[in-house]
Amino acid sequence: MQRPFALLTLLALSSLPCRASVSGKVTDLSGNGLAGVGIALTLAGTSTTTDATGAWSLATTGMDTRTITESQARWTGNGLLLILVEPAMVSVEAYDLRGAVQGRVGSVKLGAGPHNLPLALSGSGMVGLRVTVNGRPETILASAVVGIGHARSLQSARSLQRDVENQPAARSMGLVDTLRFTWNSRVVARIPLANLDTSGFVVKIGTDTSVAWNEFIAYGSLYDPRDGQVYRTVKIGSQTWMAENLNYKPIGADSGWCYINSKDSCVKYGRLYTWAEVMGLPDSCNARVCGNRVHSKLNGICPIGWHVPNDTEWTAMQWVVDSTGNTGGTKLKSLNGWNEFGNGTDVYGFRALPGGYFNGSSFDLVGIDGNWWSAMEDDGFHAWYWDMFCNSANVYRYYSGKTEGLSLRCSKD
Repeated sequence: MQRPFALLTLLALSSLPCRASVSGKVTDLSGNGLAGVGIALTLAGTSTTTDATGAWSLATTGMDTRTITESQARWTGNGLLLILVEPAMVSVEAYDLRGAVQGRVGSVKLGAGPHNLPLALSGSGMVGLRVTVNGRPETILASAVVGIGHARSLQSARSLQRDVENQPAARSMGLVDTLRFTWNSRVVARIPLANLDTSGFVVKIGTDTSVAWNEFIAYGSLYDPRDGQVYRTVKIGSQTWMAENLNYKPIGADSGWCYINSKDSCVKYGRLYTWAEVMGLPDSCNARVCGNRVHSKLNGICPIGWHVPNDTEWTAMQWVVDSTGNTGGTKLKSLNGWNEFGNGTDVYGFRALPGGYFNGSSFDLVGIDGNWWSAMEDDGFHAWYWDMFCNSANVYRYYSGKTEGLSLRCSKD
C-alpha cells in the first residue's frame, strides 16, 4: 500500500544569503517590560534574551520570500527534490511547530544538478523543513500537509497542488520560521512568522503564578495579534482548547469587564462578556433570537483560527475527561484558587478558574463559581453556559440571561 501523500509550499530559496532581522518587546499583561525572556528562531537557530526594558532583536541569514518554481525544488511525497547550481554539503531537518524533529537527512556531499533526498516524516499535520547548504540555512519549506486524502500514486507537483487545494482540510500557512519564547525555564509561546524582516513585534505573556500550572502538561500557545497577548493551549482528545480565560478587551465595547473593575482580576481570571459580545453579534441579540446568524465554529470574539465552542464540543471534551459524569469538574479545575476546598486535580491542563460573574450591576462569586458561555441560544433572552462550583466535582449546563457577564474559553477550528 502506498503512503498518503504530502504537499509542501516552498516559501524561500536563495543561493546567496541575505541579512534579515526580527525585533520587538516582551511585557507582562499590564504592559511592563520583562527582562531575561529567552527568544529563539527555531529553524534559523539564533537566540537572544530581552534586556531590562523587555526589548530584543535577532539577526539571521534570511531568505528571499519569493515563491519558487517547482523546477528548483519540490516535495515528491517521500523526499525532497533539490536542484543545486554547484557542489555543496547539504542536510535536511523537518520540525513540527513545537520544534520537535520529525525527520532528518544527515549532512551529505552533493554535486551540481538535481537530487532526490529521501525523507520519512514521522508525524502528521503542519511541519517546516530547513535545508542547510554549506553550513547555512538556504531553504525553508512550510505548510506540509501530511496524511490527508487517500493513498494514491505519485503525481506531478502541479496536479498535487491542485488536488490538495481542493480539500478543505488542507490549509496553507505562510511560515518562514517560528519564534520560541522561554520564561523561567519553560516555553511559554511559539509564534509562527511569515516574514523574518520584522520590527516592533510586541508579545504580552502572563506571569501570574498565584494559580499553579500543571507542570506535567506540554502546553501549546496562542498568540493574539490584536493586543499581543499569549495564551497557553491544551489538547484534550481531538480538540484543542485555551487553557486560560480570554482577556481581550474589544475597542469601544461596553462589556469585557474585569471582576470588580480590577485589572489584576483580568490578569488572573480573564474578562467577563455578554453573550452577544462573545458571539460577535450586535447587542440587540441579547434580547432576541439570533440563531440564523449563529453557525458552526463561529469566530465571535475569539482570535482568528479559534471559535466559541458549542454544546456538542463541550460535551465531547467532558466525555474524554470523565465518561461517568461524576468527577469532570475536579479533573478540569485548577490546582488552587478555589474556595471551600474546591480545588481540582487539573489532570488535563484545562486549569478552570472561578472567575465569578457580572449581573449588570454587581459582581459576585469569584473564587466560588466558574461560568463559560456556549454558542447555543435558549430563547431570545437566554443562552446556555457551562458551570463549575467550588463544592462540586461535576460540570453543569445551565442557561442564563444573555446580558450577564461570563467567562469564555475558545476552541481551535
